[in-house]
Amino acid sequence: MYAPSNAAIKEISELATIQISRAGRVETLEQELKTANEALRRVQEVDLPNAMAEAGVSSITLPTGEKITIKEDVYASIPKDERYEQALAWLRGHGFGDVIKNEVKVAFGKGEEESSAELLAVLNDRGLIGATTCTTGVHASTLKALIREQLAKGAEFPMDLFGAFPTTKAVIK
Repeated sequence: MYAPSNAAIKEISELATIQISRAGRVETLEQELKTANEALRRVQEVDLPNAMAEAGVSSITLPTGEKITIKEDVYASIPKDERYEQALAWLRGHGFGDVIKNEVKVAFGKGEEESSAELLAVLNDRGLIGATTCTTGVHASTLKALIREQLAKGAEFPMDLFGAFPTTKAVIK
């Protein structure tokens, strides 16, 4: 077996030290980004909307030309717990089943090209193409749009079931 030279060991050691240092820097930057995003969210969703509400305005143009408007929105994400199936059942039961997306995937292993070609041929013959992992869910944007629509109509909507809550956000353009 070949033994590395002292120079090679030194280079490997130096590169390992650099990697460890850079990994630490990335971790620090990720934490700083998380903190900065939370600070931005607080100004956008709490401080600025509250200040504008206290001033009695829903939009204002700054002396620098930027226009601030308050946007009412809703946050929603079906929790991946026992409420998930309940939420899907609620959608189906209230005539909103068309927002549920079903995705079927089939994974084939190495050397199974013939089997995958046979399945594709069968699916094609039956008019079904795509294709055994089955995923059922609702896209977040679709869910938000549905909730906004229902709230605008004054309809009852189980916000807790969908992990949904209204939010106000200051938008600067």
